[in-house]
Amino acid sequence: MHKDKKLWIRLSAREKEKIKKIAKENGLSMTELVLLRCSGQLVVNKFDYNGYKASIHEVSQEINAIGNNINQVTHAIHICNRKDISINQQLMRFNELMAIYQESHSQLRSLLKDALGF
Repeated sequence: MHKDKKLWIRLSAREKEKIKKIAKENGLSMTELVLLRCSGQLVVNKFDYNGYKASIHEVSQEINAIGNNINQVTHAIHICNRKDISINQQLMRFNELMAIYQESHSQLRSLLKDALGF
């Protein structure tokens, strides 16, 4: 959106410093802060938001790695079934991986809820 209009307001030095401080603390410009507040949107701290994004990316990578491990275990179980080999040990490992996956999935959901404010 092209922004070519200006809004001039009068503030005391104290009011301006307060707006400036809040904007800086949240990693926003004063304009961004004022527009967010005027539109009724939440002021999201950009520093926290970037931390959430990094955490979500990290958890997503971990979940992908776990999914890969689950696929490998499933493949091994199929091979054992074809060769008529006992699969008790493979099933125990599979169950361990599923528990790790479920915990990581739960952590990701929690991070997403925190990050997106649900």
